[in-house]
Amino acid sequence: MNAKQFLKKYSKTEHNFERIYRHSKIVQAIAIRIAKRFEKKRKIKLNMELIENGSLLHDLGVLVLGDKPYIQHGILGAEVLRKQNLYGANQNLAEKYARVCERHIGVGITKEEIIAKKLPLPKKDFIAQSWEEKIISYADSWHSKSMLDKNGRKKEHLAEILQELGKYGADKVEKFLKWHKLFE
Repeated sequence: MNAKQFLKKYSKTEHNFERIYRHSKIVQAIAIRIAKRFEKKRKIKLNMELIENGSLLHDLGVLVLGDKPYIQHGILGAEVLRKQNLYGANQNLAEKYARVCERHIGVGITKEEIIAKKLPLPKKDFIAQSWEEKIISYADSWHSKSMLDKNGRKKEHLAEILQELGKYGADKVEKFLKWHKLFE
């Protein structure tokens, strides 16, 4: 099963699928562009399959959210991927996609933040670790579902992203700016 079919399988409505898929395709295009440039600049080899499919699957949890808080969509998507055996015998690959889901929110959420803010998440760090996870998280920041026009298009500007991240702390802005320097 490919990532698009997997998203469609978990979508309750065509509209919901189209909204998430359209956003994810834009994130995918941004992530691929960044990854190719990053590979060339750093002379490293990234897992492009993980970037291509992970960027499509990163918001899978939005499709199964139901009445749960939106902040849980990352862990819910990861849970679906771990349970559904999307990649058959290759559990290592399925786990990598699950980590993309649970670590892509903002620039990450720490265990300390979860405890201090009483967030409805397991008490552990949800921080992008691999280059691929960081690239997908960074790319996702450039296309927010909440700021789409009626055609699903709205590429955000750096000032808007920094303003939004600033609501969660100066450390989030600082981390994003480090990623921006690395990836742009």
